[in-house]
Amino acid sequence: RLILSPADCFRFTVCSRCPPGIPYFPAARAHSVPSANAGDGDEKAGKGACAGRLAFAFGMENSGLLFKAIHELRSQAETSCGDSSQAEGQPSSPVVRLDEVTEAVRAHFERALGPLDSLGKDLEASSSPGSACDGDGGGDSEEKDGVIFLGTDTSVAPGLDHKSVVDAFDLMLLKGETDNNNGGGRSDTRGGAGGGSESSALGRSFGAPGTLAACSMITRGLQSLKGRRVGYCGLMLPVCEDNGLAEVYSRGGVSLGQFLQYSSVCGVGIDTYPVPASTPLGAVTATLLDMCSLAIRWNKPLSCRLLRIEKEPGDRTDFKSPYLVDCTLQPLT
Repeated sequence: RLILSPADCFRFTVCSRCPPGIPYFPAARAHSVPSANAGDGDEKAGKGACAGRLAFAFGMENSGLLFKAIHELRSQAETSCGDSSQAEGQPSSPVVRLDEVTEAVRAHFERALGPLDSLGKDLEASSSPGSACDGDGGGDSEEKDGVIFLGTDTSVAPGLDHKSVVDAFDLMLLKGETDNNNGGGRSDTRGGAGGGSESSALGRSFGAPGTLAACSMITRGLQSLKGRRVGYCGLMLPVCEDNGLAEVYSRGGVSLGQFLQYSSVCGVGIDTYPVPASTPLGAVTATLLDMCSLAIRWNKPLSCRLLRIEKEPGDRTDFKSPYLVDCTLQPLT
């Protein structure tokens, strides 16, 4: 049988609904140039203004920026909570409202990425004044010279030198409250559904109930930025490229099925997810079909990058890579 190393798998992904111009490998590809015998059903991106032209887009490792946005929001909640506690004479827990997460993400990322968007447009204009191309490769232009700025992929992409996305989610946790009607000792984490509030209802870590809602609110903020956007523009959750995600995965705190759920409202799909060697081929195939079905149903770009490991559940990986985080293998569920 064919045995692929993690390094081989790291360079391979299955994509669905992924357009040209995504600035993240391995899904990145250029706009194609239509051949002389191209039919009407061929990819439209190859027929637009970008076909055959030098183009560029921006993509960043920026999970630290997400942490900064949520940390500021949490600090405001703690200040408000402290004022409320003094007024009422009772201790209370700081609550980060999910509806405020969207605006906090939009504001912080717009301030950080706005200058980058202006730079890209200036470079395009100085190369070929008056030319432009949207991220989908649309438009008709006879101009074939100059460099095209496709846009910025506003996605949150974790990096090992930055704060983990899990750190940002931890700041959105709602501390347990003592329920005096149940013996006084039970910690009860209450959400806002019963009272109509959009307060955070997350559990103790990433993967707990409420994670999907938080992913959705973060992505909504990323997709509301001004400027020229291209690519996924969502929250990326690469298990083996983020220290926090690798830790949560290693203790069984999040499953492949949960990552598929999050993919329906956030970014790239399934990324650097480790798969034990004993995993049946049928299970891998079914995972790819699930991911493609989500992409087609919601008409959004998704990709799936699985890392096949020649070890079994419970074993520790040994990547020996500066780009991947080792973790304890879990069954594919």
